[in-house]
Amino acid sequence: MADEETRTDAATASPATASLASAGVARAQGLPAETPPDSRDVEMHGETGEPLGFHISLSPGRAEDGEDGEDARALGRRVTGWTPFQMDGKPYEYSEHNAIALLNRFPHFAQQLRKAA
Repeated sequence: MADEETRTDAATASPATASLASAGVARAQGLPAETPPDSRDVEMHGETGEPLGFHISLSPGRAEDGEDGEDARALGRRVTGWTPFQMDGKPYEYSEHNAIALLNRFPHFAQQLRKAA
């Protein structure tokens, strides 16, 4: 039953959620991840600007020496968490590795985080 509570049904999904659902991303129901006090909570949007119903937390600061701060790896290192969502039908847990993978797979998410930084 928990799986039924956390999956997004394509018939009732917004166009934004439905478009990302085809790419394997769905918003999960649950409590938002707690944002560390020095992090910025960024609402994520689809490629056409529609809100997707989840947030990514981004720490302030600059990229480490030798990095330009624009690539997914440097940006992914600044991600401190996110509200629950599913990727490819499974909960997508926060980790630095998963943050970098998410930003590589969905470059428009990286763009939004760069803008908010």
